[in-house]
Amino acid sequence: MGQARIFAAKAAQHEMENRKKWIDTRFQMRQLNRMGRAAENGPRPTQEDLVRYARAGKPERLSPSEIPVVIPTAGMTFQPPPNIEGSRPRRTNGPISEKPKTSAQLPQRCLRLR
Repeated sequence: MGQARIFAAKAAQHEMENRKKWIDTRFQMRQLNRMGRAAENGPRPTQEDLVRYARAGKPERLSPSEIPVVIPTAGMTFQPPPNIEGSRPRRTNGPISEKPKTSAQLPQRCLRLR
């Protein structure tokens, strides 16, 4: 009976050591992965870089002559503006809610606006 207790104590000790080694290995792997990703990504951009990127990607404003004008024609349905409570009106089943799948299905007058 005494030897069984010794074996059980040694087994519990080995189990604790194995769990500690597993946890240490896991955190070491995470650290290595983090360092590898940082090396691949390079240095992080500075605040000045971010401002420069944002200004470079900003589109120029359209002049009044560049803004497309849509003239309503027969068959076009328009939705009324939302009511005061803020609820949105339901979509109609008219021509506007049916989206064409390709540009070949668009009417010729729509292709001129693009």
